[in-house]
Amino acid sequence: MQRRPQEQTRGRWSGATTRRRMTRALTAVGSAVAAAVAARAAATQPPRTPRPESYAVIVHPLVAASGVSLAQLRAMFLGTRRNWDDGARVVLIVQTPGTRTREVLLRELYHMDEAAFKRYWIARTFRSESGTGGPTLVSSDALARRLTASIPGAIAVVPAAEVDGGVRVLRIDGRLPGAEGYPLAAGAP
Repeated sequence: MQRRPQEQTRGRWSGATTRRRMTRALTAVGSAVAAAVAARAAATQPPRTPRPESYAVIVHPLVAASGVSLAQLRAMFLGTRRNWDDGARVVLIVQTPGTRTREVLLRELYHMDEAAFKRYWIARTFRSESGTGGPTLVSSDALARRLTASIPGAIAVVPAAEVDGGVRVLRIDGRLPGAEGYPLAAGAP
């Protein structure tokens, strides 16, 4: 077996070494390009502030009201206002605990936490003040929307994006979801 002269092997890399060095070089170039693109995009676009998600108060299509005040809405959801202006019974539909809509309702409309909400409705039911035993609980926004569309006098709160043609949206203090000053909006998480 004959040995190669030293100058022939000097400067040559094995196949594995070449692949590693090329991979490192390409990774470095790719990272530099990605950083440059990100920096340019950040410099040309104004910073985004997260828009709060609006929640719509929906009612059965035959409910005559086109809007309510926030105080009237709160009275309906607390069960102290049991009838619409035309005499029809208010049927509350509320999402189950753990849903984002329920959190917004508790914070913005009820001004209670989950435990206080449960105590409130247990006390009203015990004193026979709730009429029907409290709100109808549903597991999703889609189910709340479908029930509201099918039960006369029903009222619910769902994300504005969930609204379809089967229900009507009530104005709150003259404002629709997404308008400046609309009271039912979830802040950025």
